[in-house]
Amino acid sequence: MSVRGISASRTTERAFGRRAVGPLLGLLALLVVWERVHCHAFSALSKAEEHELRKELGELKEEEAQLKKFMKTLAWPKLTCFQAFGETYNLPLRSRTASKSPSAAELGYLGGFFDGDGCVRPHADLSGCQLRITQLAVNAKVLILFRRFFGGGICIHSQGIGIQQPVLQWVISGEKARAAARQLCKVCLSKTEQLQLASNWPCDKDERRLLACKLHELKQCPPKIKKQSRPSWAHLAGLFDSDGCIHLSQRMSLSLILTQKYEALLVRSKTFLNSKLGTPIAKVYARRACKCHDLIISEQKAVQVVLNKLLSTGLTVKSCTAKCALSLREDNHALIREQISSTTTGNQGRYTRLDLEGCKRSQRIQRLQKKKRQAQKRNDSDLVAQLERNITGLQLHHKIENVKTSIHRRTEDIQKLLCQGISASRTTERAVGRRAVGPFLGLLALLVVWERVHCHAFSALSKAEEHELQKELGELKEEEVQLKKFMKRLGQRGICIHSQGIGIQQPVLQWVISGEKARAAARQLCKVCLSKTEQLQLASNWPCDKDERRLLACKLHELKQCPPKIKKQSRSSWAHLAGLFDSDGCICLDASGMSLSLRISQKYEALLVRGKTFLNSKLGAPIAKVYALRAKYVLQIRDQKAVQVVLNKLLDAGLTVKSRTAKCALSLREDNHALIRDQISSTTTGNQGRYTRLDAEGCKRSKRIWRLQIRKWKAQRRSDSDLVVQLKRDIACLQLYHEKENVKTSIRRRTEDIQKLLLEGAKSTKPHLGNMLQLDLDLIRSPQEKIAGTSPVELGGCRRLVKPQSSNPLPFGKGYFSPPADAEGFPHQEEEFRFSGECRGG
Repeated sequence: MSVRGISASRTTERAFGRRAVGPLLGLLALLVVWERVHCHAFSALSKAEEHELRKELGELKEEEAQLKKFMKTLAWPKLTCFQAFGETYNLPLRSRTASKSPSAAELGYLGGFFDGDGCVRPHADLSGCQLRITQLAVNAKVLILFRRFFGGGICIHSQGIGIQQPVLQWVISGEKARAAARQLCKVCLSKTEQLQLASNWPCDKDERRLLACKLHELKQCPPKIKKQSRPSWAHLAGLFDSDGCIHLSQRMSLSLILTQKYEALLVRSKTFLNSKLGTPIAKVYARRACKCHDLIISEQKAVQVVLNKLLSTGLTVKSCTAKCALSLREDNHALIREQISSTTTGNQGRYTRLDLEGCKRSQRIQRLQKKKRQAQKRNDSDLVAQLERNITGLQLHHKIENVKTSIHRRTEDIQKLLCQGISASRTTERAVGRRAVGPFLGLLALLVVWERVHCHAFSALSKAEEHELQKELGELKEEEVQLKKFMKRLGQRGICIHSQGIGIQQPVLQWVISGEKARAAARQLCKVCLSKTEQLQLASNWPCDKDERRLLACKLHELKQCPPKIKKQSRSSWAHLAGLFDSDGCICLDASGMSLSLRISQKYEALLVRGKTFLNSKLGAPIAKVYALRAKYVLQIRDQKAVQVVLNKLLDAGLTVKSRTAKCALSLREDNHALIRDQISSTTTGNQGRYTRLDAEGCKRSKRIWRLQIRKWKAQRRSDSDLVVQLKRDIACLQLYHEKENVKTSIRRRTEDIQKLLLEGAKSTKPHLGNMLQLDLDLIRSPQEKIAGTSPVELGGCRRLVKPQSSNPLPFGKGYFSPPADAEGFPHQEEEFRFSGECRGG
């Protein structure tokens, strides 16, 4: 039965209403589409249907072109820093000398990478040559390696715009460039002549002009590689990192592709690979359209061998992609294909790459084409004509779906960029007009809904019926969007900002999880937690009834106010103790001696007593003690050998936040007491005791006062009253001087911290404070540092700063439970588990 010519009767409209009839007709229309597009027996399209399809394809391509044009105007925020090898580097990274000499394998890798992406360029005044390498900011590890082994600096080459990511550039010049060129000459193959010119740049102006022209000619001609020059696995790893790619086809076929403008380097690499693998598996092809050449390895066993060799010889940029490719199996083809596309750093083929459904459509078209070729061999003209019509219809549908996928991906990318604070550049406002930019941005938020609602041209509905269908579907999609927003409230919330930094109090982040994921996390944590087991049990079994929720919320509040009840069978472990020490522990180094101590503070003593019992049983002696200090309890270990044993155990068990502090403490000796004390204070994440902590001179003064106090006690035992009185006066004088110097140290540290905060862009929350005290900012800052917000005060010949104080102290690394504010609100709302910690603590 066909949908053509059928309309809803009035009785149907009366029974169901017009709104219900529209979706029913739309469903029938989609059934015809599904039958014609997705069934194995694909029927040929009529001319009218083909015309409608091509018309729809043209409209979709126009939408795609508008999105593509708009994406090119989205300017990223200015890049000020980048990360590599776990460290953060500020931009620009100034030039420096080499800090390390490369090994033979490392030099081979760098030579291969320079062969692929390196550039030798003369200065504008021809005074010398520069060596340059440009890479995406996410691939900055390679630039750091070049800077580490050869020196030079790293700067921004271009800012990000649209899907084009920010690009960094390693630059080296002068004598450092000559030295680097001499080393790279030994391992490079295709750029050897250029590097030789750079390493022997003359002083005469005429010779410089000649060499600059020769350098330009070398860039335009195919490279001449010496016969004795041979590649290596390290060189091939660098070359693959710069110009290689891993391709996974739709049918489990992996291939490695190396691309170069000229074929000389690829031919040499092909010879090397074939000789190492024993078979001619590597082949070189010319791509005339792109005017380049490709080295391709498509044999599956050879691909695995080559990838393992490249990983073992230093593959860096594409190491994640290579590991994903090596884990390919028949049951994870789609997953690995997505992972390879996500680990690829560039976005060149993002909008042309087929998704899972696109792969299925492509395979189906290939099968039909194979059938057509077989029918042509049998001279079955009727079947050939039918298959050609089917293939034409499927190809047209395939193109439409691919354009829709491209629109969907571009829309998601634009929304993601806009959410990250990226705004349209001024060129957009000039081209489109300011009034048009706002509606266009609003339209982008609805494009995902529109491309889902956009109907196939197969439908035979009238325009009015189609309009009603689209309107009805639009309303349903709006409801779906609202439901998604509501579901996000119930699902995992991730990591968010708990409080911004103010003064020396650093920004605090918070991990939050709720809903079913919170229940699952609570069930797992129940097995290992000691003091919060009851709270976790409540969270894992949170009821649906409103009255029961109110009762459990009250019970949860009571559990927080009472000492925890730890089960007798619950025992601590080194891993548990490492986590507890990371959250509430500290390492103390005495100012007047070589005495290290470990402390863990808690509001209630039950958990500390259990930790004390565990430590004493493991160490075989009562070295851990628990005592009350003000409104809390402290577990302390003072025995030096026990401290070292415990720190080593905690490091082995996964100590994370305080691992650097623990390693510093373990390296303590008599000759580095002051250095280790400074390192421990600098690696501590919090700033609680920064302005009361003694410096090296303060430690010496403290030791001197301590020695005088010991002499006074001995004199008191001997009843030498004259010496006791003299020592008391000396001690009082020294203590007064000690206090004065400590205040000076505190003032100096506060001054340095405020200057640092001001230079980083901090602003005072109380700008009227300096005006009230009538302070002068020029006393402590240079003209470049004159930023409003803090003020110095002259007191007793010392300069100090008045800084605004925070009335809300920030919390430090704690885990706690809190029921939602509206515990009797939505029927499926769950309890939340929160964890707050300073940004530096991870």
